[in-house]
Amino acid sequence: MGWARWALVGAGVSLAFSLYSSVVALAVPIGQPDWSPRARLILAQSCVGEAGFDSGDTGECAAIAFVYAKRVAQMRRAGRRIRYLSMVSRYSQPIRLRRRLWVVSLRSDLARPRGWPSSWPRWEDGHQGQWRSVLDAVDAWSRGDVEDPCPAATHFGATTDSASPRLVRAHCSIPTRNVFYRLR
Repeated sequence: MGWARWALVGAGVSLAFSLYSSVVALAVPIGQPDWSPRARLILAQSCVGEAGFDSGDTGECAAIAFVYAKRVAQMRRAGRRIRYLSMVSRYSQPIRLRRRLWVVSLRSDLARPRGWPSSWPRWEDGHQGQWRSVLDAVDAWSRGDVEDPCPAATHFGATTDSASPRLVRAHCSIPTRNVFYRLR
């Protein structure tokens, strides 16, 4: 076989691997019965509570969503029965502790949440649009349209949290407010 044929074979293998990698990276991370309107809402609320209203635009919401999905998969492999919604509700401190009423009162219909701080700008003057962006980002993630920006990460936490000695910082392709970790 001449060099031109080998080059074509190499290019074909490279293209096939690239397509395979893209399909794997964009695979839908969870399916039915885990995905529901309630799971969508709680995930979006968690993204805002954990990483802010811009988390849909920055990609950090996707990183958080993937960590939850990976943790569900880990627990299921270990024989534990857990739903995605339960993982988000247990893992996300803003959802679990309900300290900020407005976070857990964010609604799918984009209405102003209960407990919206009176010292903040009016809901309709900016945050409502940002909330819509977070919901859109969650929808894109659930369809499998988003790559995992922190593919090795299986945990995340605030920069003020102390990590277990078993964890090391995971590389993310985006800047994040939280620290993402992988097992050592």
